[in-house]
Amino acid sequence: MNTTQYIGITLGPISRIMSYTRSTKSLWRASYFMSYLAKKLIEDFYKAGRIFKKPFLSETMWTTQDGVGRFPDQYIFQAKKGDFEALLEKREKILDALSGQITQSLACPGDKSKIFNYLKDTLKIYILELNKYKSEESIVDECQQALSVMECRDNYPRLRERNYLAEYFESETRSDWLVKDAFGKDGNVRLFQTIIECSTAKLPGKEKINVFKDENVAKLPAKYKYIAFVSSDGDHVGNAMGEIGEPMSKVLLDYSLGLTSIVNRYGGEVIYSGGDDLLFFAPANIIFELIKEIDKSFNDCLTEIETDLKKIGLPKPTLSFGISISYYKHPMSESIALAESQLKDAKKSGRNRIAWNLCKHSGQSVQSVFDKNQAGLFEDALGLIKLYGQESDVFLHSLAHYLLLHKSILAHILSEKDDVLRKDEFANYLNSTFEDEAHACHASNLDKLRAFLLDLASVEEDKKMAVMKLHALLRYIELFTLKPNKK
Repeated sequence: MNTTQYIGITLGPISRIMSYTRSTKSLWRASYFMSYLAKKLIEDFYKAGRIFKKPFLSETMWTTQDGVGRFPDQYIFQAKKGDFEALLEKREKILDALSGQITQSLACPGDKSKIFNYLKDTLKIYILELNKYKSEESIVDECQQALSVMECRDNYPRLRERNYLAEYFESETRSDWLVKDAFGKDGNVRLFQTIIECSTAKLPGKEKINVFKDENVAKLPAKYKYIAFVSSDGDHVGNAMGEIGEPMSKVLLDYSLGLTSIVNRYGGEVIYSGGDDLLFFAPANIIFELIKEIDKSFNDCLTEIETDLKKIGLPKPTLSFGISISYYKHPMSESIALAESQLKDAKKSGRNRIAWNLCKHSGQSVQSVFDKNQAGLFEDALGLIKLYGQESDVFLHSLAHYLLLHKSILAHILSEKDDVLRKDEFANYLNSTFEDEAHACHASNLDKLRAFLLDLASVEEDKKMAVMKLHALLRYIELFTLKPNKK
């Protein structure tokens, strides 16, 4: 009889802790705080040589100090006698140490015991010991299911006179224990660029403009006033973890470690990067090109295990993305929540997709989905973004307007089963709708748009949905061409 013991750990509630934030600085603090908590909780067991089934851990995770938290909220490891009790004791010691550190940061020495009780009440650290299980091959799945049941017991903490975590996340200090752990130094570190700094990251001559003054920002083109929050998660990763374990975990670690430099190169900021989970924000006008590069990085990391996956008949893992594009003054918490909601939509619609929402400053919004399984169409969409980004906003606005106005007519044309007749009818529609001299100079680009919509309709069962997807894409592209003072 197999008597090996396993311990599972899950930490949270992540979404509630993140909801305590109001700025990019506090958002980073909240994310890194939870990563720091996890690291402290498991480091003694990792150093003692315990075998972690999830995730794959490496010394690099402790030594890399680029400001990005990489320790996830769930762990499963092969335990020895006494580990469960030691872990319970470790949990108490960590919360006590954290209460002292937060007390010092907030300069409220008389509140240490209150902060300790607050942390015990607010932070949920569930620890499970598993002695009976079907087989070692299924231990990850069984433990994850049991931890999920424990997470369902979560309830809101009691109301207290102060929300100490919210205060700490928003505190002005740039030099404390958390900063030192993240960056390897306790000097006067600027934690994070603001949203407007990020959205204008690629603005020519930015160093000559004070982007913290509204009157200066008002003079900028609209494409520098929008930010994209992105939430990403892997598809079929759990299956691969359960079957090939450590090699898949190593792939995820390599992928995670390489993400920061990619996102930073595009002017973005990584909030969290652990395994296949990713949360970041970046300038809206380059977001799809950035996602293309992130996808390539993930696929490059997968090459070393593709043979193993094929041997056991597992699908190749992919990435799904949820994107919320909004005006730089839009509430950050709402943008993050919408990005996470879009990620759920991407998963529900078939995985390996990019579900995105654009909310304009006026309150109008559009949303759509790019299916990355249709790689050619996604490339064509990127091509249209580059092509139409040079057009006038008047032309793009009228084009998007007519697509929306005539979506039923277009859906009827696109439903025509005869290929020649469908293409002829569509050409006649475009020629009759845009036959005036004002649109004459856009004829070649209209041909490219016609070809894209025909290709899109060929893979969309709902032809009206194909029209709406193109409409949403054009509304996104409009951001590149709107003149200053237009939003």
